Amino acid sequence: MSGESSVRELRATGLQGVSLGETEIALVDGENGRLIYRGHDAEQLAHESTFEATAFLLWNGRLPDEAELSDLRHRAVAGMAAAGNNIVVDHLFSEPWRLHDCLALFSAPNVVLVGVRCPLPELIRREQVRGDRPLGLAARQFDRVHVHGIYDIECDTGSTSARDCARQIKEFLRHRPSPTAFERMRSMLPVL
Repeated sequence: MSGESSVRELRATGLQGVSLGETEIALVDGENGRLIYRGHDAEQLAHESTFEATAFLLWNGRLPDEAELSDLRHRAVAGMAAAGNNIVVDHLFSEPWRLHDCLALFSAPNVVLVGVRCPLPELIRREQVRGDRPLGLAARQFDRVHVHGIYDIECDTGSTSARDCARQIKEFLRHRPSPTAFERMRSMLPVL
């Protein structure tokens, strides 16, 4: 009967004072209504971090640097694509390693590279209006973004609406050429 009385005791007190386990990953600060992940407030992470960066924090105990975050994103996208999902990724190959990493990870016949272009003055104007990135970023990246130079299709958002660009891409997908731009780039690289 002693087992029965301890169950009644537990029901009466809930889990108050019961330690379920030790962890370095999360801290529930019930008195202050806070959830802390690896020393970072969960509410702040929700507003200022990304899913990928928070996952990296949970796995590694620290937030990732830019290269680690990009690496994680590449692998997440490759995994989702390998699982049979159709994915659209807005990605800049602003550094050669980003392109090389994607060439090594993704299934080349299934990748369509869309070059989205826009005149620099319009990019600067949009950057100022949006206010969600550092001013001057568009100008700093402008000459690097298209340096690889090979696309399956290109759109100019400075002279074409987003809707018309989407229509162009949709029409292109019906008659994709082979090899793709991604396949051609992969064949030009030394052994990956």
